[in-house]
Amino acid sequence: MTFTPGTGFTGNPTPIQYTITDSGELTSAPTNITVTYLLEPPVANNDISENNAAGTTVALNILTNDLISDGSPATTTNTSVTLTNTGLPEGSIVAGNTVTVPGEGVWTYDPATGNLTFDPDTEFTNNPTPLTYTLTETATGLSSNAIVTITFSSLPVTLIAFDGKTTAEGVVLTWSTANEADFDRFVIEKSVNPKAGFIALAEISAGNGKYAYTDTHTGSGNTYYRLKMIDIDASFEYSRIISVQPAKDVNAAFIYPNPAVGKTFRWKKSIQPDTFRLLDPAGNVVPARVQEQADSFEFSVRGAQPGLYVLECIANGKTYRYKLIVD
Repeated sequence: MTFTPGTGFTGNPTPIQYTITDSGELTSAPTNITVTYLLEPPVANNDISENNAAGTTVALNILTNDLISDGSPATTTNTSVTLTNTGLPEGSIVAGNTVTVPGEGVWTYDPATGNLTFDPDTEFTNNPTPLTYTLTETATGLSSNAIVTITFSSLPVTLIAFDGKTTAEGVVLTWSTANEADFDRFVIEKSVNPKAGFIALAEISAGNGKYAYTDTHTGSGNTYYRLKMIDIDASFEYSRIISVQPAKDVNAAFIYPNPAVGKTFRWKKSIQPDTFRLLDPAGNVVPARVQEQADSFEFSVRGAQPGLYVLECIANGKTYRYKLIVD
């Protein structure tokens, strides 16, 4: 006997009865056949929002990384969220979509958007006790729990933005801050593999809240950066880690044509250089005839063998490198 569910049916079928009659027409008592399906629960994943400015209201969408039983993203229509007081201080009150934690603040869930906010009490600057919520799938009624953690920066500085961009000069890091009272300095840290650790790249003193630094020593793969933010009492925190990819068109923007046609190419003026060097794959200097034009320098490398070369431009004590192919 088989049971074939109808299209779209995901529940358990109604049990059926059957009897057995032998050749003497004796009939057995009715017996039930029951078929049940094992349902997968939804998956609620933990959420975290770090290094928020002390005393500010924090909002995050807690459904973004949650899934329903078939692996699809959780939404406000296929799931519901229930806030709990699990693990919260004594006296915490759950009322519908809000949880009030005495001495800390109020958590509020918006069932229309999936956003959860924490509004701290006046003068509360510590990290609130993590909140547990229950995600329930509408179709199955099954549920899963997750924890929401929010942290506030303990330093007298708020990091507003931290970004990196690859240019012809290298990776340009920019960041901005607010509330730099009694703040001392930044240490820029760099890595090609964050799991293996970071190295200190440069140290920048606290200033006017807007900063920039250019890393001229970059490789061909992704480079990772973070800021170590240090207070005058030597306490510190780290920023988030950013990943900067090498730009594929940096050489094309300054070296053209590339590959060099007839062993002649141009370098577009972006700065006034002190000197140039053309290096072969072994690092040897290759003779080149250079003529300055209105908006570029023209190079002729008639004696160069086909292959990959590096043009070094030295200006104001800095070295800029561009890859070039000679046919």
